[in-house]
Amino acid sequence: MSTIYARVWPDVTAAAIDEAFTSTFADVAGVRYTGDRLPNLKEVVGTDYCDVGAVFNPTTGMVMVVSVIDNLIKGAGGQAIQNMNQMFGFPEMAGEPVNVILP
Repeated sequence: MSTIYARVWPDVTAAAIDEAFTSTFADVAGVRYTGDRLPNLKEVVGTDYCDVGAVFNPTTGMVMVVSVIDNLIKGAGGQAIQNMNQMFGFPEMAGEPVNVILP
């Protein structure tokens, strides 16, 4: 789990931040943008997903970004499967675990 804080330019809005994350991750296999609902580690355990959420505080001008992965799956093992899939022309997430193992 990573939590990142960043100060944004004064004219940035929550909608602009949401659009930036949505468009950035729209076509990225294995990354799910959760919007202003911060992700939970339970939602990725046993999967090859990276969940990312962002919350903007207009009073402080700060955005908090949280990302969660299961590093046993999303680490070297999951990366090896994604690399092999790309090398042989398979869908990038083929063979990757996508079902959460915790309730």
